[in-house]
Amino acid sequence: MSNHFPIKAASVTSPPANIKRARVVVPPSLIEAEILSVSWGSGIVVSRKKTAVTEPHWELGKTLDEDDTPDDLLYRTGSQKPGAYVVKAKAGTNNKAKVKVRIKRAAAGMAATLTLKGELKGLKFQGDCPSSVGEHEVSVEILNLPDTTEHYQGDARWSLEDPASKASSALAPATRLELFVLLDAPTGPFATEVWAEALRFLFIRAGLGASAKADAAIRKITRYCHGKHGLHYDTQRGASFFGGDDGLNGNAFQLMRYMQKKSAPICPASGAVDDGRTVNCYDQACAVQTLACSLGIPARCYYQNPFGFINKTDLIGVGACNNPFYSSNGTSPMIGANDPNRTQFGNHAFAHLATRVEDACAGPHHNETLKTYLTGSIDVPTTMKTNGIAGKKPEDYIADLIAGVYEIPGAREVK
Repeated sequence: MSNHFPIKAASVTSPPANIKRARVVVPPSLIEAEILSVSWGSGIVVSRKKTAVTEPHWELGKTLDEDDTPDDLLYRTGSQKPGAYVVKAKAGTNNKAKVKVRIKRAAAGMAATLTLKGELKGLKFQGDCPSSVGEHEVSVEILNLPDTTEHYQGDARWSLEDPASKASSALAPATRLELFVLLDAPTGPFATEVWAEALRFLFIRAGLGASAKADAAIRKITRYCHGKHGLHYDTQRGASFFGGDDGLNGNAFQLMRYMQKKSAPICPASGAVDDGRTVNCYDQACAVQTLACSLGIPARCYYQNPFGFINKTDLIGVGACNNPFYSSNGTSPMIGANDPNRTQFGNHAFAHLATRVEDACAGPHHNETLKTYLTGSIDVPTTMKTNGIAGKKPEDYIADLIAGVYEIPGAREVK
């Protein structure tokens, strides 16, 4: 009988016997530093909850993560101190930001000047930072400021890099930032300061996305206000429920209530019960105009009086309609052209950009000349016959309307 025991085969997962593992030495950080603050430098003032945001836009030790109350257009992924820039083509030298850095310790032999790098959701920042111990204010350039509207929000990450060795050290902490890129400096009621809530409405609710030109951006605004915002026309009286009648007179438009679809106790114009979703053409014209202005698009409004019977159109929240006040007389949205109960627009307001019509009430209509818009919108034969207009050709009647259209700047301010 053998005194030897069988030898077990080594496990494939076991390390070979009698072989020492190499000890991995993790080198100490090349530099010990932290971010103290971040300040946007575009010169555009953004307000939040009707209070102008002041710099710094992020500061060590302060929690600036946004509240999570979407009904108030506050979203947790954003910042309580957002900023805004204009697109690269118009930014010029206004593409800088200021970052304060505290250097606590630096390894011997490092370059006198290090490269500070940052990134926020693909947006890249870079500037020169001294490597000496102490606090430094670093001017960083936005390297890839886009040529389209954009919205960046979240935690930016920062690092310092030795330009010679390319060795890099991450900095703490991450900085919560939010940044909007606009087509131009805000104008109209936002010339002094632009609402973060209006910009969030456009980028988050309306899906504005990347728009390179004013024409493309205002098209998205018009279409959203006409459709997905979920509003409907006042088919009883055609009253303004959000101060659009005042807005067209150069006074305040109640934009915040409009964006929130928030009802007032009664409609100020008519005393009717307000469900927060009822509008007229004045409201829609002011909405398109003010929202466009927040992006730097100089939209204005047209007021047409008289207007007339309308051709079949997609009336906001109603659908196919040639009889806009059908609720006032118990008829239907579509009615016979010569029906004595057919109703008409006594007057009508709509936004425009450089004389090109944007109508988010009926249509929607986008980028049309006044002649094209009026010819396509008004049932000219019925209007001329019913309203006692004789001795003119339809094209002459349209020409007279164009000559009488009244351009107004729209809302001077927003509430």
